[in-house]
Amino acid sequence: MSGTNLQALCDTHDLNTKLSKMKGFLKEGLQVKVSIFAKKRTEREHPLALDETTLRVLGGLEEHAGPVQSVSKVSSRVDFIVSPLKA
Repeated sequence: MSGTNLQALCDTHDLNTKLSKMKGFLKEGLQVKVSIFAKKRTEREHPLALDETTLRVLGGLEEHAGPVQSVSKVSSRVDFIVSPLKA
């Protein structure tokens, strides 16, 4: 299993770089653990930032990923595991 960390509301270039790495791991047949975190200030100013970033990640992996497993959301952090597509 491989893992990656993202900050909520990261810019498009950073997200695309992380997505590219995750797609590579998924193509190799590895599961990817994704952790998205938000700073307190980000949470105050953008209460939906974690949800929006999660949807952007899942949308970017849509054609490369299988089911999402073990989703956990704790105050300022979302963790989930993405499985590769079955051949």
